[in-house]
Amino acid sequence: MRINFKHTVLGLLVLNLVVISFCLINSPKSSLNMAGEYEIEQDEFITDLKTSSTWNFTSLIIDDTGATGNYTWSEAVALPWCSGSGTEGSPYIIDDIAIQDQTTTCGLEIRNSNAHFLINNSEFGYWVGQFGIGIKLTNCTNGKLANNYFNRINYSIYLDNCNSTNLIKNKFNAVWVNAITLNNSHNNLINQNIIPNSFEWGISLIEGSTNNIISGNIMNSNNWGIGVGGENNEISENLLTYSDVGIMIYGNYNNISDNDVLNSYYGGIEISSSNNIISGNTINANYCGLWNSGNNNLIIDNVINQNEIFGISSAYYNNSIIRNQINENIEDGLILQELNNNTISDNTISHNGKFGIHCESSTDVLFKHNFISRNEHQNLIITSCHNLTILGNTIEYQSCEVNLCSNISILANTFKDALLYLHHSNYNLIQGNTMSENRVSLSDSSYNIIKSNIISVDMKLYGIYLSTYSNNNTITGNTITYEQGGCISEDESCTGNTIENNSCTQRIISGFEIIVLFSSICITSVGLIFVCKKKFMFKKF
Repeated sequence: MRINFKHTVLGLLVLNLVVISFCLINSPKSSLNMAGEYEIEQDEFITDLKTSSTWNFTSLIIDDTGATGNYTWSEAVALPWCSGSGTEGSPYIIDDIAIQDQTTTCGLEIRNSNAHFLINNSEFGYWVGQFGIGIKLTNCTNGKLANNYFNRINYSIYLDNCNSTNLIKNKFNAVWVNAITLNNSHNNLINQNIIPNSFEWGISLIEGSTNNIISGNIMNSNNWGIGVGGENNEISENLLTYSDVGIMIYGNYNNISDNDVLNSYYGGIEISSSNNIISGNTINANYCGLWNSGNNNLIIDNVINQNEIFGISSAYYNNSIIRNQINENIEDGLILQELNNNTISDNTISHNGKFGIHCESSTDVLFKHNFISRNEHQNLIITSCHNLTILGNTIEYQSCEVNLCSNISILANTFKDALLYLHHSNYNLIQGNTMSENRVSLSDSSYNIIKSNIISVDMKLYGIYLSTYSNNNTITGNTITYEQGGCISEDESCTGNTIENNSCTQRIISGFEIIVLFSSICITSVGLIFVCKKKFMFKKF
């Protein structure tokens, strides 16, 4: 006798869910605060302002050619505020000066210098002119700006045609335009600076700036965090929070790695250029996660969670999205539009609020070895696409839909409780898949091949179901196990289908299987209750 036990099992699963939720509510807090925002230590942005400096200037210009400015290095070193000899071991040092003048366009400017020099422990502030600059270096190499403080200046540090210069441990406040700007500058290091509240860019690499390293900086509440316009730059291990856009890449061949980009009001990382590598970043709790509108970019090993609109949105040619964690985004996990020759592989895409993967108007895309599970509306929806290959993926607990598509190959995937629908789609191949608690459904879809799949379907469903003028399909060599429904069904509107050499078996659930399932659920529930009870017994108040 066949016993219907699904309502009983459902009730026990609900009980399990209640117990698990009770335990989770009382677990330790995560890195999110109560508002769902990532927190950082606020004292990172508190600067101890100096009350006085040893040397005060209205402005200061050093031009080592002697053509312009106040001093050459040899003239400056004769004065008490400068020391050293300009070598790597004994650089010229300007230390403990202050320039706070609202009338000049530039505080300290060093021009045409190849000597080693250090500007250290100094203050620059209160430029309100059209192009006020705190420190400007022009045609310089071997410079170092360290431990300086910049307050309310349009452009705090500006490097123009400078090489091998280090900007380290400087602090900024209320920058009117850009905190740090590099123009046509190469092989520079920007490290461990603290940059809050820039009205435009925190750090801007203007086009033509190459081979620079931007690492270990802390950036908060900038309009744009880091802008990368040059090539072959390395942007790594920076913390960016509460920017409009965290990192914007509009130059080519850059490496963006291991950054934390959190709580951006518009986008975490935006890419509009080509041949960049985006790897190992954490891009969480932004409005949008990562937005790629360039070509030949590699997006690999990133964690992209809890963003409001999407985890990743990508378009255009020859991009690869590999081994990313794309989970718990409020709407879509991965949005793909107008792709050509892209690879989407080995990603984990789960628990997103709308679609796991939403792919439109794309051709020649490979989806390979992804884990796609429990996305709210659908795990995978593909619309108006052609020549796609969906190979070796694991797809669980939500449906997949192919709509207005042709030449889609769905091969050797594992489906679990994830129904596969084809609508208005012709000339597709579904072969070698393993489908548990699943079925294949075609509506107004013709000339498809459904071959050599293993399908197990529960409840009153058919393993393969054809409807609404689904004609001339070939269904062959499938192994189908069903419970109360049936093997293969086509409605009266369908004609010309070839259905042959399929194996169909009705599965009868035994009383022993019911007892084992019931016992397993009960044991799990009791175990969870015991764990929760033990936790609260030893909780300290």
